[in-house]
Amino acid sequence: MTDKGVLQSRRVASYINQRPDIIVHSPYMRTLQSARMTMDKFPDVPVEEWPVQEFIYLPHETYRQTTQADRRDAVSEYWQQNKPALKNSDEAESFIEFIDRMRLLVEKLDSRKGHVIVFTHGHVIRAMIWKVITGELNNDETAMMRYRSLRRALSIPNAAILKLSLDEQELQMSQLITSHLKQ
Repeated sequence: MTDKGVLQSRRVASYINQRPDIIVHSPYMRTLQSARMTMDKFPDVPVEEWPVQEFIYLPHETYRQTTQADRRDAVSEYWQQNKPALKNSDEAESFIEFIDRMRLLVEKLDSRKGHVIVFTHGHVIRAMIWKVITGELNNDETAMMRYRSLRRALSIPNAAILKLSLDEQELQMSQLITSHLKQ
């Protein structure tokens, strides 16, 4: 993790004052590293790995260790095709698979009452925002086009915080919190 990432992780941990009931992270090493300071702050809290990893839709073997600029044309082409079942490689995920995974996440969060902290990635956060805004997680062509618009419109800074709560079977959210990053 970079020095900036360490600083951001420290700021996230200092922002969190309420003891969580569980800390969740994605399978990615960098996400576990990002969660480490919060885990250290609450050493008695259970930690679990959940499938809350980023939505990877480009062939990993082609785009491993590339920059956003390197991937720009391929990303644009993927979204312009607007084919929810498209899977670009064995390691990639289709939009349908991603949204199905997000539905399972909502169900898992719903079944896990209490204060859950999830260290995850931009697409997962956008999917949760989309769920709150629309009330659903669809995976057809229209939904993919709408999600693409949200993806383009909403930048998620590293270490941003989104608070979600389930109140009387209604998912609610806070603003996207970044004040802790400006210290």
